[in-house]
Amino acid sequence: MFGQSHNRSTEIAHLVPAGKMATHSYWFVTDFLFGIDEKRSWDETTRLLHGSKKTRKKADRVGKTGIKHMVTNKILLAGQKHFFDVAPCLVIVPIMNRQSALDWGGEEYHALC
Repeated sequence: MFGQSHNRSTEIAHLVPAGKMATHSYWFVTDFLFGIDEKRSWDETTRLLHGSKKTRKKADRVGKTGIKHMVTNKILLAGQKHFFDVAPCLVIVPIMNRQSALDWGGEEYHALC
């Protein structure tokens, strides 16, 4: 089950990586979440991934922007460093329809791993 409360025996993992360069390899997520737009520029794609900024300073990111910062981008997973960073070998696919994903309020859900 995903969506359970955090405890000290589990680690928090980002499904879309938090690191700037690693995040760029997930550009296709923007097409899934926002629809395919052949006119979308790379700058728009990076803002969708990393968040919009008022200025060029990292601390000036506009709140609630950026896929990698969304609460739905984080899961609790023991050994996440190994499975996602050291020897990437895990894909997690939520079992829910699109409307359920849009309406998701943090409750538990099933997934294929």
